[in-house]
Formats: sequence, structure tokens, C-alpha cells
Amino acid sequence: LVPGHKHILELADISGEKIRMETMVLDQTEPFDIDGIGKFEAAIVQDDEYVDEEPVFRVHRWVAIDKSTNSVHIFGEVRWEINDQGRAIVEDTWRAGEAEENRVARPGLLMPGIFTIGARFLVGGRDDKSSGGFEAVEAGIEVAVPAGTFGNCVRLREQGLLEVNKDFIDRIWCPQVGLVSATSSGQLIASNALPSTHPGSDVSSFGKYAAGTQVR
Repeated sequence: LVPGHKHILELADISGEKIRMETMVLDQTEPFDIDGIGKFEAAIVQDDEYVDEEPVFRVHRWVAIDKSTNSVHIFGEVRWEINDQGRAIVEDTWRAGEAEENRVARPGLLMPGIFTIGARFLVGGRDDKSSGGFEAVEAGIEVAVPAGTFGNCVRLREQGLLEVNKDFIDRIWCPQVGLVSATSSGQLIASNALPSTHPGSDVSSFGKYAAGTQVR
């Protein structure tokens, strides 16, 4: 969650479309004051998704690390859909500590500080159809992606809570570099978390598609 961090994943799906996911930790933070937790600032992690170089979605996630456990938590998000005119229109949002129907949305867990095979946890603080959960399915693995080969990685499997065993997403995370593979958005091709001498450290193409996107 270092401001200015950037990484890019790409995937060619079965239809031949190229999916590109650009992730950046913004310089701004989001303030929270939640009962039982207190006041703190969450990092804003921005995802921009493109299909065949056309923007389709933008997401801001509010993320923070619990220093006592080293676990990574999500405290809400805003999701925009990009229309044909390049305008981003709010599609969905939730925020921990705020009322949703008859309950208060709560934080979700993105990555446990202690990784235990078989452990399961909620990824979001909602109970509706968009909610999902993670299962820790594998650890100590090595993975090769376009950005390089990485070891001592872990695999998390995400599933919706209402339709278990359907449309699950596997994500592989590796030390130092972070997310290197996701079945929904592809494999890591570049990250500025890598040493400057590493060929995968070049993120010069980052953001070239998003320049005209207008958010409302």
C-alpha cells in the first residue's frame, strides 16, 4: 500500500478479447471513524479495467493494514462503469460503518496476517448477492508469469456466498511484488515494485488509456 505503486495484469480470454487491469495506490487517503476500531486513514487502491484497450470499469477500494496482526482489510469501495462516451458512472458502493438496509456494513479481510491452508474469510462487509469469501488453498508455490518467476507464493480462491462452486476466481500473491495472477484479469506483465533492473519493472504504458475518463 505504498502511494504510487503500480502494476499491470493482462489476459487474452477465450473469445480473443484482451483484458488489461491497471492497479495504482493513489496519493490520497480516505478517513474513517468506526466504532470498535477508531479513527484512521485507509489507502485508496484504484483498479482500471480495459477490454481491447477500451475502458469498462474503475474501482476505488479503501484498504488498510492492521499493524497488530499484519492482516489487510477492506473498508469499502466505489465502482464505476465507463460508458461509450468515456464517462464513469457510479454502479455500486459500500462503506464500513454505514447503514445498509437493517445492518451496518463491516470491514472485510483481503489477506490474513497468518496464512493457514483451509482458512475461510469474508472479502466484503455485505450480505447481498455481490458479497464473496476467500479460501486459502495453497502456499509455498512457485509461479512463472510474463513479469518473471516468483517463489514462496500463496493462492486464494474467491467465491460468491450465494452461488458456491460457481464462478470462482483464483488469485496468486507473492512476497514483495503482490498480486501476480488472477483468473479474472490475467498475469502480471509489469510492476514498479520490482527492481529497476528487472524487465518487468517498466510501467511506462500505465494510464495511457485512462486519460479521457470522466468520473461522476
